[in-house]
Amino acid sequence: MLKRETPDHQRKALYQLRVVTRIFALVVILLLVVGYFLPKSYHIERSISIEATQIEVADFLAQASNLPEWLYVQKGRVELLDVALTEGLSLSINYESGDKGFIEIGELRSARYEFDVVPKEGQRAVANELHLKALASGNETRVSWSINGELESGLLSPYLALFANDIAGANFEKSLSQLKVLLEK
Repeated sequence: MLKRETPDHQRKALYQLRVVTRIFALVVILLLVVGYFLPKSYHIERSISIEATQIEVADFLAQASNLPEWLYVQKGRVELLDVALTEGLSLSINYESGDKGFIEIGELRSARYEFDVVPKEGQRAVANELHLKALASGNETRVSWSINGELESGLLSPYLALFANDIAGANFEKSLSQLKVLLEK
């Protein structure tokens, strides 16, 4: 039986394929090693000035029925309840897909609101804080919203944490803008 030799162009193609797969493997290993050392935690903060007194802003925020009007939920909506916010109150988040999440109200003060958001059932709660600060004029209030969290998405967690500020920050900005519009009517 005669042994057939592989044509020269096939040998070159196989060599190039080996080089490409080795480079790809090195890039994947490098990403895994770098991801191991990146933090999985994140901090996001946004604020806005609203032409309303601190008391007016606090009164508006204290009503659960106002939440669906200003709190932006991508492809979803907060449950409409006509009650005052109280510690321990739980509000459903209903998504177009049929998934559910919830918001649980924590500590409430005149200038500080704490609440946990569980975006979807089975996910970790994300601690949120709203702070109100009256500005020097007295007729303007700075509303600051911040969250701290940690992602549990396996190997992607550190990379998602890098972009969390952009992703969630955009949602904060929409919510705060809607709050501003509603209070400055």
